[in-house]
Amino acid sequence: MIELENLEWTSISLMDGTTGEALRVLGDDFHSGGGVYFVYFPDTDSMGHFSTSDDMVVETAHDWALAVFLPDPQARRTEVRYGDLSDIAAARVVASCTTC
Repeated sequence: MIELENLEWTSISLMDGTTGEALRVLGDDFHSGGGVYFVYFPDTDSMGHFSTSDDMVVETAHDWALAVFLPDPQARRTEVRYGDLSDIAAARVVASCTTC
């Protein structure tokens, strides 16, 4: 079972020409400017990336509407955070996906 918070499933084109299921942030009412959105895996203290097109990935996004990512099946919890990459712990959790 997967619990989504402020995320929805969406279809994206993959590099091999097929489509796949990705997660997309639904919105951010508290966007304050000055930070970036990024994918974070708290269990491993590691970063992920966003998929901007069928063959491009980026580490950060300045607009929540670009926060689309392929879920990592190995991760128990995935978070989209907003803030400063130099202070990940202080970054605000905007959305999350937890496997149960």
